[in-house]
Amino acid sequence: MIFYYAKVQDTDGNWWYKTGHTKNMAKRFSDKRLYKDWEYIETRQFAKEDIKSVEKQFKDLQVGRQHKEYNIPPHFMGKTEIIKPEVTEEEVIERMKTINVPSITTLEG
Repeated sequence: MIFYYAKVQDTDGNWWYKTGHTKNMAKRFSDKRLYKDWEYIETRQFAKEDIKSVEKQFKDLQVGRQHKEYNIPPHFMGKTEIIKPEVTEEEVIERMKTINVPSITTLEG
């Protein structure tokens, strides 16, 4: 799976920064009924079983259920993953560089 940080334009013409995951970067934002334009800023590859753990590391930077307060269109897919406007691009990129994926270790006796 590909974890991305992207700049995405909604159908009202507003630009938003968001994180998320996809299998196919070319298709992720291609539905013109939902998005006008997009640009990937940073991407990293992770195993499918690790992607939820990776996403959780960005929850504190996202608008979450407050998306209505930011006037994000209700049909905007991934609206809860929008990065809060006060978070800088550098903060998100730095977090992308330091993603910690927990690993399973086994002990043999």
